[in-house]
Amino acid sequence: MRVKKIVQPTYYETFTCDPQKCKETCCARWQIEIDRETCLNYLNSSHPQIQKIAQEWIEVQSGAISDDEFAKIKMRKDMTCPFLNRDRLCQIVLELGPEALSKTCATFPRAVKQYEEQVERGLVMSCSVACELALRNPAGIEFEEKPFEQDLTGLHFQDMTCVSAEDQKDFWELRAEMIAIMKNRKWDLYERIFRIGALIAPKEMKTMPYGLADDQFYHLNQLLSMKFQEGDSIRFFSERYIDCLMQTLDVFGSRKESEQGAFFQKQERTLVNPMLERLGYLFENYWVNYIFVFGEDFLLEENRWEAYLRMALLFGLMRLNVVGLAAGHKELSDESILKLIQSMEKTFVPDQKYYQIALKYLREQKLDDAAGIASLITYHYK
Repeated sequence: MRVKKIVQPTYYETFTCDPQKCKETCCARWQIEIDRETCLNYLNSSHPQIQKIAQEWIEVQSGAISDDEFAKIKMRKDMTCPFLNRDRLCQIVLELGPEALSKTCATFPRAVKQYEEQVERGLVMSCSVACELALRNPAGIEFEEKPFEQDLTGLHFQDMTCVSAEDQKDFWELRAEMIAIMKNRKWDLYERIFRIGALIAPKEMKTMPYGLADDQFYHLNQLLSMKFQEGDSIRFFSERYIDCLMQTLDVFGSRKESEQGAFFQKQERTLVNPMLERLGYLFENYWVNYIFVFGEDFLLEENRWEAYLRMALLFGLMRLNVVGLAAGHKELSDESILKLIQSMEKTFVPDQKYYQIALKYLREQKLDDAAGIASLITYHYK
């Protein structure tokens, strides 16, 4: 291995897990994978309570593709980890120490990737503490390089060393351009998302179409509804997102179906757009971080357009939820926006089953071209 440096956002090393500030535990409402070594340590633990919980609640995954995904922890009925005690503290940490945590638990919310000559580190925004730390800076997210002096043993990381040096260089150049576009504040947020699409598919997305489809709200609402029908069970939804979602559904559900589209556009124009002039940097920072942390989706050329469609889809779904919350409250605070961003990333980004069904819908409805993407992401009405 020839790793020479670490690339990371400047916020990275200031992050610490803070239970006092945490607004949604990371020990609930998703699949928690356990690496092989940790799984066997728990099953054979000398601590009787840890061993008992492990034998009852850890399930080996027969289709695991690596030792890091060897097993998973089954959730209790309340969708919390069985290793949490009555005070919602981790018994593994209390009884065995933090060094006994699995790679997944020791790493979250850190996202680590190892290339041939560099390691990249960032934070995922599904952690409320990380979200507050990373997104609140009005000046934007910056990056830094440091000498590589750390051992990745004990961490869950993505191994990118199999990617050729040429492909790595091409990807880093593309990602740098994507981040530069997203940080350019002379364009509205939707224009930045569209220009990233034009960067990836220049022939198909030469110009930004401003003529919006009358059924813009209809398609966004359908795509949101599909999350209930085709995605992960609502048991895996972030509890904070369920709260945001219920408020959004109440706002639109109180209008006649024939009036919902016009109401959506009016609320976006009168409430959301002025708000973005003050707080748009929160979304800018989110998408800069998204591109950096989840950028490997764009690494292989044949996957780039599909990766972009997922990004545009999430942007459109955020639009729908932001408008709903703004209409319900008549304005939005930075706290409300951060709550929505954090809870949507936790609910949507890991759900690959939903993304595949949603992308199928986009293709069937002919929304996977420039005009279709514009109809999902455009909020500035000409």
